[in-house]
Amino acid sequence: MMNFRRLKKELYYLRKSFFEFHRPVQYTMLRFFYAKKILKSATPLDRAADRTDLSIHLLVCSRDILMMCWSLASYYAVSKSVGKLYIHNDGSLTKNDITIITKLFPQATIVKTELFVKQYESELSVYPQIYRCRLDKRYVYYKKLIDQYFVSSAPIHLIIDSDLLWFLPPTELERAYDEAKSKSLMMPNLSTADVYFKGGEAMPKNFAMYNSGIVMFHRNNFNLTRLEDFLSRVDGDDPRNHFIEQGAFAYCLDFLLPLPLDRYHIKGEINNETVVKHYTSPRRPLFYIEGVKLLKNKLIKYATN
Repeated sequence: MMNFRRLKKELYYLRKSFFEFHRPVQYTMLRFFYAKKILKSATPLDRAADRTDLSIHLLVCSRDILMMCWSLASYYAVSKSVGKLYIHNDGSLTKNDITIITKLFPQATIVKTELFVKQYESELSVYPQIYRCRLDKRYVYYKKLIDQYFVSSAPIHLIIDSDLLWFLPPTELERAYDEAKSKSLMMPNLSTADVYFKGGEAMPKNFAMYNSGIVMFHRNNFNLTRLEDFLSRVDGDDPRNHFIEQGAFAYCLDFLLPLPLDRYHIKGEINNETVVKHYTSPRRPLFYIEGVKLLKNKLIKYATN
């Protein structure tokens, strides 16, 4: 049964589909009826990893399970190289959600984040700031930032969000897997996503220009010393800090470069050069109105082959 908080969010998006995007009927049909067809796929939406040196990580909540299925199906449909998939439970997944994941993504490992600290306590204790933040239950995205590093020892990590839709092969990412190990990649932001340190100082703007919808790095470029420094400075009590993990990735990754904005973007029209679009919360109805509408024939066919 849908709880009040979830219902409130659904009504918020429904209002946006009406007043901002002016397509409430299309949104309703795609979101609440057509999109659910993917859950009935007779065949898995994933496939076995062909790269043992790559792990893929996604943090998901119960509310976003349907969106995650479309996102991952679109990723597998266009990607030439895939690694081992880890789906990190934010703590809200239900038994039904687990059943859906197990059926549609049988190659995935579901990470029980509630057991993470106990399981990796000895490794975490070496890094007191990382350990402290991972114990902080106020900010769920510390699980996205921290858990992936300890859960997988694969040389290359790819972190993706559940509100992405993939339209073309991510050639920039796939080339980077095999290039010199001195490269990390993140999606670019159109504007700064500021993070504030204790005392009110903002994180340097060059780090605030990245978006953590996609993060790719060679594991030895995940600089734990810099992450410790960042987490010791960030003000966890500042209500403006909505993007802590985003800033932390940018701050701690060595040799970081942005993915090309014209191919990996948040706003703008989808064209024949668009690899992926990130449907962040302010534009979430477009995930269905635009993205699912474009991909539905391909992915429903893909899902039932």
